[in-house]
Amino acid sequence: MLESSLGSKFAQATSGASRMVKSKSMEVMKAVQEDLGEELDKVTEDMAEAAITGVTRGAGAFWNIASRYASQMFTEEDLAATPVNPSYWTGLYS
Repeated sequence: MLESSLGSKFAQATSGASRMVKSKSMEVMKAVQEDLGEELDKVTEDMAEAAITGVTRGAGAFWNIASRYASQMFTEEDLAATPVNPSYWTGLYS
């Protein structure tokens, strides 16, 4: 009878310890998932910000080039044109 009682108490203690370990494991897993989620959000936000900055700079550079080109078109005097011999073009495509 004493062995049966000890066996039962041992089984209960083991079961309780198992539940406690499982509970703590779930708490740790949840905390890790939250931390990783926050890190992923931060990385994603940083990447999006870098992409927007890059596109903005590229568009700004393109606009600067286009506006300089357009302003030159309206401020420079026409340069003397050199006529091109029509046979030059026919030779290219024959």
